[in-house]
Amino acid sequence: MGFSMISHGEMDRLLESGKTFALIDLREKEAYARERIEGSRNIPFQELWERQGEVPRDMPVVFYCDRGSKSMAACREFSRRGVVCASLGAGIRNYRGKFIDRRPLGAIE
Repeated sequence: MGFSMISHGEMDRLLESGKTFALIDLREKEAYARERIEGSRNIPFQELWERQGEVPRDMPVVFYCDRGSKSMAACREFSRRGVVCASLGAGIRNYRGKFIDRRPLGAIE
């Protein structure tokens, strides 16, 4: 079972579609606190395997990270486990879509 790579334009279209999916940001908490894609939740890559139970199995999952390499690694592993997933190509660093959220999150958990 493989996984998909999606472009930034495809990410925006997916967010606009109203379809149900999980959006997981794999960056460190500090980076997530500064900016994130609307609707995402943060599970830092270093914690992903110990928190893998938080990754939904009943809906598609889109992973993203800073440049795309960690999200591809996550997709490779989760797709082997039967999860339908995609990786945001080139990561959030190159995301120019309209769903970027830079509002302060407050104290980092």
